[in-house]
Amino acid sequence: MTTLLEIRESIRGIYGRYSQYIIMASKFFLSLIALNILNGRIGYFEAISSTLPTVIIAIFCAVLPANGICAVMAAVILAQLYHLSLASFLLGLVVFLLMFLLYFRFSPGDSILIILTPICCNLGIPYVVPLAGGLLLGPASALSVAIGLIVHYLIVFISGNAASLGNITTDNIAESFQFIMNGVFGNRTMLVMIVAAAASLILVYYFRRMRIMYAWSVAIAVGAVSQLIILLIGDVVYDTNLSIGLVFLGMIASTAICVVLNFMFFNLDYSRTEQLQYEDDDYYYYVKAIPKVSVMTRERTVKTINRATGSDGRSGYSERRDDYGYDDRGMQDRQTDDYGNGRDQYDDYEDDDDAGSAEPSQQRDDDQFIDDRGTEDFRQFGEDDLFTGSRKQ
Repeated sequence: MTTLLEIRESIRGIYGRYSQYIIMASKFFLSLIALNILNGRIGYFEAISSTLPTVIIAIFCAVLPANGICAVMAAVILAQLYHLSLASFLLGLVVFLLMFLLYFRFSPGDSILIILTPICCNLGIPYVVPLAGGLLLGPASALSVAIGLIVHYLIVFISGNAASLGNITTDNIAESFQFIMNGVFGNRTMLVMIVAAAASLILVYYFRRMRIMYAWSVAIAVGAVSQLIILLIGDVVYDTNLSIGLVFLGMIASTAICVVLNFMFFNLDYSRTEQLQYEDDDYYYYVKAIPKVSVMTRERTVKTINRATGSDGRSGYSERRDDYGYDDRGMQDRQTDDYGNGRDQYDDYEDDDDAGSAEPSQQRDDDQFIDDRGTEDFRQFGEDDLFTGSRKQ
């Protein structure tokens, strides 16, 4: 668990430092995916369906707000319909104007859901959008999810009836308009999906705001179960031909994604809940405080050790040595080896003299001697000379 918390804090830290670039990159990839889905479904206009124009449009969407991206996607769809037939373009324009008027009237700040809903529908997980919308947004987001579902089923209907829509003329435009309206808004599967998504989103929103323990987890469970029940009832009553197995798999994947969102945005430590009570001149206050689960990220400190430079220009410690030629590290200088060797031989000579193994004439002054290698009198070296290794003249 600690590792997961550290990963979460690392992700938050990275997002905090590079949020502007991450948001732009997210808009680019989201727009690129949406454009590829449109090109695969209704790619009738080759001038904007090829790879290079698609990438250019996605780059342009990366610097736009979410409402601007919705407008660009609507323009791309209308351009594809115009290439299919003029009547299809006019009908599509009317539908988009009606939807966007409702959207800007009731839910102008949730346009990201209009883009995400068709993408998730093509990925087989449309149930995650109302669950996430209820957790992170408000009940008005149900309108954005409904518009996204309508756009998805509109694209599916156009791609499945391209031959019929391509033959629409101005003479039969009224009949064609009725045909499209019945084909899109008469789709019972779409209607059941809209009801299930809207009910799930509203339930998730109200349950996650309740003052109960594990409110977000309870809200996710309630939202997933409510969607599943409504979809099963709608399939039985209206014969929507939904694949029950795919619905279960999509619901499990959607629930798992929402659990990750819960961990990232609303992870509380209920074991440390505190009940607080205080008052002022007018009121008594009863407060329930629940701390968030957090962990300090490990900070790695790199220490750079610079080696000191001695008096002779070499790297190392201080060059100061004692009378026997040992520096602060206990290492003996090569320039005082002669003195040390001579001192050892002189001590051996004194031992022999005390034992009677040497002649008295062989005794030497303790202050002056010459070793076997012929070094000069060590008294010719002053104190400073012993430290520096230089020699008096």
